[in-house]
Amino acid sequence: MWVNKSLADKLECTQEGLRGEPCYKFICRADSPPSSCPHAQMLNDGKEHFAETYNRHLEMNLIVTSSPLYAAAADDDDEGKLLGGVLVACDSTTHKQTEEALRKSGEKKEKKSEVLC
Repeated sequence: MWVNKSLADKLECTQEGLRGEPCYKFICRADSPPSSCPHAQMLNDGKEHFAETYNRHLEMNLIVTSSPLYAAAADDDDEGKLLGGVLVACDSTTHKQTEEALRKSGEKKEKKSEVLC
């Protein structure tokens, strides 16, 4: 229903051109969602799902969360009915790179201390 400008720019599309299209078509470049897709899992069981993944098409690490949206109690006929969900994908590439640099730095310090002792 809604796509932010940052994602549209990354996909080299307009927000309007992405609206109404399944995310896997553009993000995964697939005809159907992968089995690991948090949004497909959420639509299947109505629960929140989370995944950390590397997207080779976008060349970035992503933290993906899909949360369900249910009908409010005011809608007596549809109360509790799963209406859809909110899919949020955050670029975690910088975080992953920092994490890896810190890990490597720690390994170097560990090696230095082994040599010194």
